[in-house]
Amino acid sequence: MTEKKDNAVSPVVGVMLMLVVTIVLAALVAAFAGGLGSSTEATPVVTLTADASRTSGLLVTFTGISTGSLDANDISVLVSKIDSNEFYEIPLDKFTPQPSTIKSGTTLIIDRAGLIDVVEALGDTATKPSYITGASVYDTIGGKIIVEIANENGVIGTTVTELSA
Repeated sequence: MTEKKDNAVSPVVGVMLMLVVTIVLAALVAAFAGGLGSSTEATPVVTLTADASRTSGLLVTFTGISTGSLDANDISVLVSKIDSNEFYEIPLDKFTPQPSTIKSGTTLIIDRAGLIDVVEALGDTATKPSYITGASVYDTIGGKIIVEIANENGVIGTTVTELSA
């Protein structure tokens, strides 16, 4: 009688499969350890000053930018009352001038009428936050306003100013 051997996989095929699995695992470990897809671009830090006036509107001056400059299309200007969590975004096309690049020393100005238009466009026509627009005789001169600069990574610069006459 002859003896049967039930070897379903030859030793060569087994070694090849183990080699493929090892190579795939090594590639996965290398990809994650090497930071596959991570960004090495630094988040900019912006320093700024702001001046808010009932008669003149809002003036924002960039006094420093850690990356040297910013693409104006990549940032947003947000304003809020100091004790509020509700921020209003002011589109950059409402400011004058409208630079494509923002550098240290760049000043953006939006007049009082422009501020009122922004708040109305956001659907807040009933209350028109007077702390931003100075639109009410009841707003308090000296009330504090927060001005923030943000990009896709979040807030990159902030300052506080007082509403003046």
